[in-house]
Amino acid sequence: MRTLLLLLLSSTAYGQLSLAAISACAGNNTTSTTCAVGVVAVDKLIVVGVGAIGGSGTTTVSDGVTANGESSAYTQIGTDSTTGGVMSSLWYKVSKGTSSRTLTIATGGAARSWVITPNVVAGANTTTPIDQNFKNVIGSGASVRCPATGSDFTRTGNEMIIGTATTNASGNPVGGGASPGFADAGSTGTFTIASYQPNGNCCTAGTSSYQYITSGTSYHWTIGFTSGSTGFTFACSAVSIKEAPAVARRRVIGGDE
Repeated sequence: MRTLLLLLLSSTAYGQLSLAAISACAGNNTTSTTCAVGVVAVDKLIVVGVGAIGGSGTTTVSDGVTANGESSAYTQIGTDSTTGGVMSSLWYKVSKGTSSRTLTIATGGAARSWVITPNVVAGANTTTPIDQNFKNVIGSGASVRCPATGSDFTRTGNEMIIGTATTNASGNPVGGGASPGFADAGSTGTFTIASYQPNGNCCTAGTSSYQYITSGTSYHWTIGFTSGSTGFTFACSAVSIKEAPAVARRRVIGGDE
């Protein structure tokens, strides 16, 4: 007599947040500029930091990819952070297919000098990826805090915070060094600099930093010059990104005897 034996094994898989790719670009005194992101796989979250100095008008971000029901346009996270002609903003889009992407960033007004810092995030919730966002500005100083003092992000689960900042420093704020001229510190750990883009032909520099957070209740991001330089204008934008929900996986082992 043969009896079929079935063993059902169950496990849970989580889409842990991580940076899959980063890039950085600059454009000088122009109403539009481009930035190559490269090949982005399906179900990745693309978060773009857009910084600028001077100029005016409404910013748009697009990548020309419309396959699989995508819109070419990116969605702004919150609103522009701007003071004294220095602007910082964040934009996002979820990839619905694997394709090579080149961003076009444009303004409908006067020419600007740009710093662009794209981040490709894996493991994000692709339905509702954005949790909270904050911005802040400093008219004259050595650093800026996102959010402003008195506010913090409130962790609602496993999340990644991405912050971008723009400053009106001339050239490389390190003063000739090769490493980023920014230092950063979060309230629940150390943020990692993902990219840094000085615009030495003009008057601005931008950076993007991130941290994956699985504990604690509140956190913020502060960025400034390691050299201790002061008297500069800063604009920053920061966002917390939700992790993909847990997925139950089942495996059946069968046999007979």
